[in-house]
Amino acid sequence: MDRHEVPTHLDVEDRLFWGLTLPRLFGVVTTMGAAYGLYARFPWASLGLADSPARWVLPSVLALTGLALSLLRPMGRPLAAWLVNLASYALLPRCFTGPLNARTSCLLENGLVHEDREHR
Repeated sequence: MDRHEVPTHLDVEDRLFWGLTLPRLFGVVTTMGAAYGLYARFPWASLGLADSPARWVLPSVLALTGLALSLLRPMGRPLAAWLVNLASYALLPRCFTGPLNARTSCLLENGLVHEDREHR
């Protein structure tokens, strides 16, 4: 009887349907379901928008945004990861983390650390 080794060291994601991985497939299904729910179940008539273009424009924007977040991978990284990085860059203070005194002075300037004047 021949023995065969099963390769377990491959760093490849599993593809489920149409070449989509599980997180991508979940993102597509979730956003399509939310877009359909917004189109079909939202009370457009009570807002006076029953025949308005907003009834199909808003769900379409939601669906396209969800598809972009699920499927696009610029430079091999998910678009959602790029958005998280951009948001953290925009919201966090920019500090030089070189020598301890330079980092400490940057943290002091941004109010992230309080200076203890008694121990100087």
